[in-house]
Amino acid sequence: MGRDRVWLSGWRPYALLAALCFALYLPGIAAIPPLDRDEARFAQASRQMLETGDFLRIRFQDEARNKKPAGIYWLQAASVAAFSTPDSNAIWPYRLPSIIGALGAVLLTFALGGALFARPAEGPPPRQAALLAAVLLGSAVVLVAEAHIAKTDAALLAAVVAAQGALGLIYTRARAGRPVAPVLAALFWIATIAAILLKGPVGPAIAALTLITLSVADRDWRWLRGLYPVAGVIFVALAIVPWIVAMERATEGAFLAGSLGEDFWSKLIGAQESHGAPPLAYLLLAIATFWPGSLLLVPALAHAWRRRMLPAERFLLAWLVPAWIVLELLPTKLPHYVLPLYPALALLAGAALAEGARAAAPLWLRYTDIAAKGLWAVVTLALASVLILLPIRFGEALNVAGIIGAAAMLVLATALFYRWPRPPFAAAAIVTLCAAFVIPAETAVLPGLDRLWLSRRAAALIAEHPPAAGAPLVAIGYLFARRACACRGTGRRGWNSRRRRRRSGQHPRRCDVPTVAWRARFDGAEARRGCRFRLLERQADGADTLQCEARRMTGRVPGQLCGIGVGPGDPELLTLKALRLLQAAPVVAYSAPETGASFARGIVAQWLDRGQREIAIRFPMRPGPPPAAIYDEAAAQLAAVLDLGDDVAFLCQGDPLFYGSFAGIYTRLAPRYPVSAVPGVTSLTACAAAAGLPLAQRDTAISVIPATLAEEVLTRRLAESDVAAIIKISRHFAKLCRVLDRLGLLRSAIYIERATLPNQRIAPLSEIDPAEVPYFAMALICRGEISG
Repeated sequence: MGRDRVWLSGWRPYALLAALCFALYLPGIAAIPPLDRDEARFAQASRQMLETGDFLRIRFQDEARNKKPAGIYWLQAASVAAFSTPDSNAIWPYRLPSIIGALGAVLLTFALGGALFARPAEGPPPRQAALLAAVLLGSAVVLVAEAHIAKTDAALLAAVVAAQGALGLIYTRARAGRPVAPVLAALFWIATIAAILLKGPVGPAIAALTLITLSVADRDWRWLRGLYPVAGVIFVALAIVPWIVAMERATEGAFLAGSLGEDFWSKLIGAQESHGAPPLAYLLLAIATFWPGSLLLVPALAHAWRRRMLPAERFLLAWLVPAWIVLELLPTKLPHYVLPLYPALALLAGAALAEGARAAAPLWLRYTDIAAKGLWAVVTLALASVLILLPIRFGEALNVAGIIGAAAMLVLATALFYRWPRPPFAAAAIVTLCAAFVIPAETAVLPGLDRLWLSRRAAALIAEHPPAAGAPLVAIGYLFARRACACRGTGRRGWNSRRRRRRSGQHPRRCDVPTVAWRARFDGAEARRGCRFRLLERQADGADTLQCEARRMTGRVPGQLCGIGVGPGDPELLTLKALRLLQAAPVVAYSAPETGASFARGIVAQWLDRGQREIAIRFPMRPGPPPAAIYDEAAAQLAAVLDLGDDVAFLCQGDPLFYGSFAGIYTRLAPRYPVSAVPGVTSLTACAAAAGLPLAQRDTAISVIPATLAEEVLTRRLAESDVAAIIKISRHFAKLCRVLDRLGLLRSAIYIERATLPNQRIAPLSEIDPAEVPYFAMALICRGEISG
């Protein structure tokens, strides 16, 4: 025991933990390509900060990236400025803040945990429990993974541990009647500021849940005085508000709307980006994400519950349980979301291990422990299998280091099951088990998966067969929102989640393609025909062949887009040309409301072929023009089809270029693709025919006026018109009646709704109930007779 205590004093435990972290986190930092699509985006945005000198706006290529605060970008930019240059494609400088954050979290867990467990009662030294906890946290596979990814989570963990550790010391000292040093409150508020700058409200939310739970459970809020809450909130506001104001001004109000209104709020109300899972998913995943320390999961929780009245265990449970419940209930789930709670779990497990706690006496708890250990064994076998199978599937052959690591894992796991050693040796066995998996994976297995990391293969092909001067270099692959970049030149460089791609000094042109994974190789025949690099194989559902931008590079013609006017509603008013093109088109697109069927599609439904692919473009049925983003997304969706060489027939009620949604699509795609329009019978001429009203002859001037205009503008336009057709009247009927009455035209105005349909209605405008006016309605006004 005396020898064990030597490692608990002075600088030795910190050196031991640092050596452990460096052994687990540094291997593979440079050899493993970007592991996550967000890692590529974080790194590229940080690079652009250095390139542009703008450390306020966050941009990924030509797009604003307002999902997260700027803290992690500043840290990555500082790391690159200190150890590399923005011109370098090396990813490791961007990962250094994650490694430092993970190391800081482990050291803080030991330092603050030792102080947290300090109490006069007999038992193991508090530093022993804290050291065991830090070892368990540092070797958790999820933290090892996050230390290798240039994102926010490892750095956030350090900030959360600092804040929660300070909060725990304030609580335990207040419960013991000991004075609380103001430095603890300062540490809490400084760490809170850091957490906000890294990931917004996540850190403060965990602290708030913890202190509320403790205060309600103890029925005592007085301990919060040690936080100096008023001064602390003012301090945080002085640090954060100026930055928020500057960001809002720089982004014209888009930062808070994007970070809180879109990114954070969407995770609370739905499964963002399909990252959903049912409740209790995190509890089951903990066996894998906290591995190998998850072997102690049940004993740790049982031991903590038995000692829940002690201040330290009470605080750790308040840190762990409420936030865990909230995360289980949220619809959006990713494995690393529970990482800020793992220091509390590690401290509970460390305390249980230090006191030799095993599964408790109740039979149900023993069975629970057996089940958890069974799952732990399954995870261990799965991870060992990964070391062997991944090189076979995505590498060249079996990997010797992977086989040795897998064998070592099985031996160590069997030893832990067979005989449970004393606490220090148990921790050493768990760490060695983690190292047996992590080190071979980081140094040999993952870097050798050439068929998984396409970036290196693509870079080698491009280097071997460089494009001709001025020829485009096109990257087609998986990107969020189904986007890929077609890049020209060899200037500034960027990453995506699967490959690094050359890009010009200007922002790259974007083309939109289906979200798929691609496998690339060079074809000599295509090279002789002028295509310097061709993508040949698509790993998807096999429904479509690979053509896309490679079609353009090989000189093949993209598909054609045709806007087809289907008339006002009567199918018999469809033109012969429109019918011919409609039946020949492999893809039919149409506008539709957010919910419900498309009116344009209903007109031609009897002629649609079941083999035709249909694309519904959903438009909001709200006042005002549709947002430009809807037209952008629609154009992108149609461009992806046209790139595949398929023709598209876009159905439009009435005429495609007369107040139709097709006009917004036309202006976006006509510069890049063959686009045409087939005229259709307009609602104007259909209403005139239904009302039996000749619209114009000889010198008569006709005005088509939207009722959405301001009342004074509407008055002026009507006063200047011989014949007027008033459209979009449903929401503005009362205003229109006031204007016509003021001009003396109300009694002569004719009202037509649902022209050419079986339920069409024609009546004097003055007799219409404003509450009954539908969307498909129009008013016609003539000043006197139309003479021939």
